[in-house]
Amino acid sequence: MADDNRSLIDLPKVYLERIFSNLPLPSLHICCSVTKLLFDLIKSDSDFARVHLAKSEPQLLIQSETGSSIHMVDLDTTDTASQVEVKPSFSNPLHGFGVADLCNGLLLLESLNMDNGVYSLMLFNPVAGECTLLPDALTLYKSGISIFFYCPKTQHFEVVSAFHCLAPVSDSDSCMDLDPYSDSDSGSVTELNIVSDHETNSNDPDPDSESIAMGELYVKGSDLWQSLGNIPFSPLTIYSPCHWEKAMHWICADETISNVIVFFNFETHEFGEIQGPARLGKAHAHACNRLTLLVLGDRLSIFDHFSSETKLEVWVMEYGVRDSWTREYVIDSTVWGVYDLHRPFRPMMCRNNREVMMVSSDGYMLFYDLVMKKGRIVFHPPINAAWRVMMHTPSFMSLSHVVSDCKLEVVNVRSRFADLELSPLNYLQLAAFF
Repeated sequence: MADDNRSLIDLPKVYLERIFSNLPLPSLHICCSVTKLLFDLIKSDSDFARVHLAKSEPQLLIQSETGSSIHMVDLDTTDTASQVEVKPSFSNPLHGFGVADLCNGLLLLESLNMDNGVYSLMLFNPVAGECTLLPDALTLYKSGISIFFYCPKTQHFEVVSAFHCLAPVSDSDSCMDLDPYSDSDSGSVTELNIVSDHETNSNDPDPDSESIAMGELYVKGSDLWQSLGNIPFSPLTIYSPCHWEKAMHWICADETISNVIVFFNFETHEFGEIQGPARLGKAHAHACNRLTLLVLGDRLSIFDHFSSETKLEVWVMEYGVRDSWTREYVIDSTVWGVYDLHRPFRPMMCRNNREVMMVSSDGYMLFYDLVMKKGRIVFHPPINAAWRVMMHTPSFMSLSHVVSDCKLEVVNVRSRFADLELSPLNYLQLAAFF
């Protein structure tokens, strides 16, 4: 009889992990207030965090115009009253940071204010409400980009910054030979001339200055960044970042690069190129709103809305197999005009290997089944800048586990979850089926 009175929490840990890893994010936070055992399992157990992350579907993450807040829309829910809104408290030390990249549940934040000449980066988990500041990178020009890779199984992470470095060039020095990490004849590091936001109104390097595209690498456990030397393309010419395996890929419009796709391999620490479909050349690469890189199942894909005004062509390749590009799907985009949706939709992700999710700045979200050739249009409040929209897989992994055996300090910034009711930012409303 006593056995019949056992509660759920009396089950072995392995069963609790399986059960609770299937619950949505708001339900898990409610469970944390039930007992200390559940709190420790959900909030502090790295094994549970890994199981939960493996089962979780990516959700929509939108950062505010100022970068001071983010909110997350749960795309799996069918009940708008249960939408999740994540608004971390961006008080110090997070004030002035925006999202640079994200990988496997963690966000990489970068400083938005370059007036002090220091480029700061930090890792942030909005669900756990924790952040950790990385060692300062090389002082750099504001046109830099930063990416990172994180493996939840090994807890290893790496961060790469690519940027334009501005420095005066003397008659005896060649700009391409300049290495700001090496000592000069006098034993001092070359001084860089940094342009601040107040000194220029353009994101491009000063045309009167010599500019070097360079890279830096930070590996977990290091005290300092290491130089990657000159990089083969300008960070101003790449867009549509796409994580695949242990590499980051971009569409590249740099005319000095022969191929449409470039990448950085986090395992070999090398930059490289991938040949795109034969019909997609540099003219296409300059159409930053018309080409998108995505992972489609276990393949790399390009969504091309440049070649045709009425169709969106989907090209896929077997990764690493040269000349394997095939046009596998064609999406008729004229249907969007039926609903007075004339702005282009930007593909964001492929869910369950067949449903493509796209967004527009008008706030509309489009879900299209590539196999059934059917879809639905959902409304969300307008999104002022499409680049502020990202796909994020929520994770309960504590940064204390991520940065274990490091000298990095973890700070609790306490994420706040909205009440389970509609708000101006977190609701979805079905607009139409097609």
